[in-house]
Formats: sequence, structure tokens, C-alpha cells
Amino acid sequence: MPILTKRDIQELSMKLPAVSTVAMQMINLIEDLRTSRQEIIELLKLDEVLFAECFRHANSASVSSFRKFVTINEIVDVLGFSHIKKVALFTAAKSVIDDPKVWFESVFVAIAADHLARKNRFDYHLCDIVYMAALFQNFGSFLLSYFYPKIYRNLNKIVDYDERLKAQEEEFGYHSLDISILVLKNYNVPEYVIDVIRNQINVYTDKARKENVFIEIARVLQEMQNKPMRDIHKVLETARVRRAMLDSGIEMVRVDHDMISLLKENAATFV
Repeated sequence: MPILTKRDIQELSMKLPAVSTVAMQMINLIEDLRTSRQEIIELLKLDEVLFAECFRHANSASVSSFRKFVTINEIVDVLGFSHIKKVALFTAAKSVIDDPKVWFESVFVAIAADHLARKNRFDYHLCDIVYMAALFQNFGSFLLSYFYPKIYRNLNKIVDYDERLKAQEEEFGYHSLDISILVLKNYNVPEYVIDVIRNQINVYTDKARKENVFIEIARVLQEMQNKPMRDIHKVLETARVRRAMLDSGIEMVRVDHDMISLLKENAATFV
């Protein structure tokens, strides 16, 4: 008999660490094209954690700066709205996912999916959707690992992802993607992001969208990041992956050691 009901998941999600409300407000504020620079500054003043993360990123090597940025005005100007939104996304997600392993997996998949989408010339809004869906889809995995660590670890040993999700559903009544959706609704994550996560289970069917395929390839890269390159290519060249790419009309980006190293390096800046 399945362990969880929908009500159980709702109750367990309330016991997870609280999401940063200011970070979520920042995400929604930046998505509004009418938002001014001053509104961003005023909101940033309300959250020390979010400000500290923006400060760190503004002064990191990732923005290629040669001087230290100190004032909030300087930080907003050097990062820009797009980068601040990414920092807010990760701050919101990290406030919930406090498991280092699950967190790194989430970050890697988000950055890899975004990289693939940009290489395929997705417009910035669709890239943002891919980014958010890839980052937040792991909330269900975190909930299971948080409250049922032993069962989750055992099921996570199943190599095939589809089989793993089926095993989770048999054991818990819901698989991790379904649980992610139920949890995210409590955090007021935009519905268009939840919609992508909801459709992720259909990635190898004719219902798949480009966003789903980008996230799936990113997930494969994350799970195989430490494998020999020939093994990674072998998976990416399987019939079902190639069919998903063909049906959705995307092109495979060249995957090599340099790309994997870059993704790891970029992910590390958010850990």
C-alpha cells in the first residue's frame, strides 16, 4: 500500500524549510517589464541573504570585474536584472533544499538545461522557463530524501530513470515529479513553470516539448558527469533520446570534457 496521500504530501511540505518570500517576490518583480531599477534596489534591501548572494556574485570572477563592488546600486548595475533573477531563483530554491547532494544535482541540471536552450537559440523568456523548471523539479526528490532517506536511497539506485519514477510511485503513491508539483503550488511558483514539470514525464512521447527534452538531456549529463565521455555519448545516442530530439526539433550541442567541466564550474558558484 502506498505510503503517501496528497494530504500527507501537503503536510510534509509545510515542514520543509520556508522558501525565501523576498526572493520569490524578486523573481515576479523582474518578470514584470514595467519594473524599475529603484524597485529592485528597495526590495533587495529587505533580504540580507539575497543581498549577500548578489554581493558575492557581483564580486566573483564570473562577472570578470577587476574592482570590488560595495554599494547596492553598484551591485544592481553590474549584475543586471537577468543575473539578479537567477540569484533570486537559486536563493529561493536553496532556502528549501538544504541537502548538499540534491542541491548540486538541481543546480547542475538547471545550468546545463539553460546552456542547451541557449545553444539552440531559444529566446530569453523560454530559457528562463527551462531554467526555473529544471531547478525546481527536484523539490519532490528532496522531500522524499528528507523524510524517507533509506527508502529514497534504495530506489535511487535504479539506473533507468523511468523505472525509478515507477518504483517511487509504487512505493509512495506519487513519483518525485508529481510531488514537486504539489510542493511548488505551496510556494506560488508560476504555473507555466509547473506546467513544464508536469509534462516532464512525457519526455519520450509525442507530448514532449523542447523544454522537457532540454531538461532530460541535462539530467542525463548530471547523472553521468563523472563517467567516461564514450559512455555519455552512448546514452545520448540511444534511439529514444535521438527520437525525442528529432520530434521536438532541437539539435544536440557538442558534449565534451570542456563542456562538462564548465557546467561543473558554473554550478559550483551557486553551491
